[in-house]
Amino acid sequence: MKRMVFALMMSAVLVGCSEETNKTLSAEEQLALQYVEQFQNGKDVAVKKKFLEEHVHEDTKPLMSIAVNAPSADDAVLHDVQVVGSTDYEKSGKKGKTVLIRGKNNKDEAVEEIFIFIDGKFAWGVTEASDKNTFQQLRSKFE
Repeated sequence: MKRMVFALMMSAVLVGCSEETNKTLSAEEQLALQYVEQFQNGKDVAVKKKFLEEHVHEDTKPLMSIAVNAPSADDAVLHDVQVVGSTDYEKSGKKGKTVLIRGKNNKDEAVEEIFIFIDGKFAWGVTEASDKNTFQQLRSKFE
């Protein structure tokens, strides 16, 4: 009987995992996760430089190039990061996508970040802590 219960529990876990991995992420959603992993959490300067050159919008490159050599603050590092969703973005004639991600900080608290993508490239990110008004305006589009 114990084996049967164990087998059923494992089946349920595997089904849950397969449903999670079957979700297809858009290019911007994949890039949002890549940004967190390689740039925000990353410590390898060469990897950060490559991300900057390949995936950051031209208008943002000069400012982000300053951050390439600096390690992220401990409270900016996220783990267990997931894409919550994405939506269309338009401001001042520029169109793109916004991606909402959720992860946990080093205190194991839930944190949300919203990333803006223009022309398929990373343009900017915002948190409630960095710019509460902008974050709330963008966040309202996801509800």
